[in-house]
Amino acid sequence: MKEILEKEQSFLGQFYTQNCWGDLRQILEVWRQYLNEPNHSAKFKDWDNLEFAFSSVFKRKNVYYDLARMIAYGWFKERKIARICEYLAKHTNLDDNQNMFRRKENIRHGIYGQINHFKKEREQTKKDESLIITTQQGFTTTKRIA
Repeated sequence: MKEILEKEQSFLGQFYTQNCWGDLRQILEVWRQYLNEPNHSAKFKDWDNLEFAFSSVFKRKNVYYDLARMIAYGWFKERKIARICEYLAKHTNLDDNQNMFRRKENIRHGIYGQINHFKKEREQTKKDESLIITTQQGFTTTKRIA
């Protein structure tokens, strides 16, 4: 059996940035304030391992809410939440568990806890994978897939 090795992308490489950049940038600017170095001062495209400095003001719940929004609006290139959570488990400190499976499941659980806020948008993007909802413009756009 041939094993396929996938090159890990930067965090920004996980998104369809041409369609959601305005809204995504606002979220990333808020995140930047609560990131530890070197990502605190790095450009968005250079973010790879995100280590948040959680506090009483900025909690994991805030990140899960933002991630749920990103997933619901179809901004991620990857459509499966399990794969997104696997990436986040490897490249963030959203969960402290040493067991990678438990870490991934805890992140998935945190995202699903917030995704109900975006249920309508999630149903739309699940039906049509080429649909990407952009909230800043106030209308839906489609991304053509070659």
